[in-house]
Amino acid sequence: MVRRIFIGFIILAVLGIAIFLLYRSGFREGQVDLKIEAPQEAVAGEEIEYKIIVENKNNFTLNNVKLSFFYPENSISLSEDGEPLNSMIRNFDLENLESQGKKEFNLKAVLSGEKGEIKKAKATLTYIPSNISSTFSKNAEADTNISKVSIPLTLTGPPNVLSGQKIEITLDLRNETDKDFENLQIAFTYPDGFRLTKGFFSTSQGNNIFNLESLKAGKGDRIKIEGEISGFEEEGKRFTASLRKKYGDKYFDFQKAEIILNVSTPLLTTEVLINDLKDYIAQAGDRLRYKIKFVNDSDNNFSALELTAKLEGPMFDLASLNTSGFFDQNTKTILWNAASSPLLSDLRPNQGGEVSFEIDLKDDFPKVFAKDYSLKVSSLIQTSSVPPDFHLDKISASADLITKIKSKTDFTSEARYNDSIFSNSGPVPPQVGQKTTYAIHWKIVNEGNDLTNVRIISLLPLGISWGNKTKITPTQSDLDYNFSTGRISWVIPTVSAGTGTISSVFEAVFQIGITPSINQANQSPEILKQIEFEATDNWTKEKVELDLSGINTSTVSDSPGSVRP
Repeated sequence: MVRRIFIGFIILAVLGIAIFLLYRSGFREGQVDLKIEAPQEAVAGEEIEYKIIVENKNNFTLNNVKLSFFYPENSISLSEDGEPLNSMIRNFDLENLESQGKKEFNLKAVLSGEKGEIKKAKATLTYIPSNISSTFSKNAEADTNISKVSIPLTLTGPPNVLSGQKIEITLDLRNETDKDFENLQIAFTYPDGFRLTKGFFSTSQGNNIFNLESLKAGKGDRIKIEGEISGFEEEGKRFTASLRKKYGDKYFDFQKAEIILNVSTPLLTTEVLINDLKDYIAQAGDRLRYKIKFVNDSDNNFSALELTAKLEGPMFDLASLNTSGFFDQNTKTILWNAASSPLLSDLRPNQGGEVSFEIDLKDDFPKVFAKDYSLKVSSLIQTSSVPPDFHLDKISASADLITKIKSKTDFTSEARYNDSIFSNSGPVPPQVGQKTTYAIHWKIVNEGNDLTNVRIISLLPLGISWGNKTKITPTQSDLDYNFSTGRISWVIPTVSAGTGTISSVFEAVFQIGITPSINQANQSPEILKQIEFEATDNWTKEKVELDLSGINTSTVSDSPGSVRP
């Protein structure tokens, strides 16, 4: 029994030594360390340093060792000598890291952000142990809290504004550190609908850059901009100011402030209608009736109002204008005031009214290389009689109405005997039992907008033969005849605006023949059935559909007549 116990101890000892030696000689992933040492707190706008430590505690060399460091979002990465880098990732190729080897890297950065914001730096290490063919990776992170902002920014303005109101935006900044800052710059970002009227900016860099050469320790500055804001009800208008510092020859953002101004319910509203609609599609030669409505949406009386309508577009026939207002031909603007509309002298709360005018559109589009024609009428109602508690020079409201004009398309179908394209033969008018041929001409003239997916279809009546002669201009279209059905189709991908007026007409010519039978004597038989034209106006997206009557022997253009016996 004792001998068996002794042998058991020997076996356990051997196994223990084997496991120890195997463990000592094997690779352990936990013996590879990757660590980022970063300050727990930092001041936004000031330089900090990261230390990245890579250590191999294994008994084996690590091969193909690569390290990537990811700077925190919106930070400025710096080189060892303090120059800005163009990348937010630093990559290092360590090649091999010997057993018990250690590498350290010191990297500089400037953090940006708000007080209390956490800025996270990350690192990734990849390697291949010398005794294993697999690739391993290790990650590390370090957080730094923005405990203080070196130059806090405060952007202020009226929280609620009216469309058309003049506003003032103020930026306050103060250097709260014990050192001076040089080469600073403020960059403003304006919302749509804001028009700057006053600001002290570097004219060479646009109307939104303010150069601040220096800001002494403990000192502050104030920058004001003035302008006019316009927008829709409940629309938020975002203004942003970014503080930049120059590193090398470039400026980098490291502090930002923003403010959102809300467009309040307007005191006045106006609306433009055309033929009592907002989505009317006009056409050349139209007689248009415009209505401009206005309403006082406030609890105040407004007096001495003026209402204008500005007309824009080459298709307006200004000579046909009929209005009770005064028309200024130079500015193409109609003016109404109390003399032409009594409501404009005193508009009470929730009271509204309207003015109107009529105008024709020209019959033809301009003979120029242009397309996608539209009309624009812009209304503006305003008064300088403003209650004192509004702090405004004037109260106004505006509205635009843009109306598309559909293409003007002309399609003709004509039969000729005497033709310059094809030589025809046979008696005219046709005679029973004898064949007469005609040339059919299809022409497309198109003004205003491009047409797409153009298709023209017709049929040859029974007894009419296909001459198998065609000529198409331009050539990038297909004219097809189906001998089984007698169907003729002309398909064109696009007919451009100006076809037939400033560029060549689209034309298809084909020959047909008729040999009248005895029962057609003294009649005018059809030689071509009704023609259907369809396309899509590429500007208005409307369907263009035309139907033309067929052609018979009595409607041939140059030799009409009924069949002779």
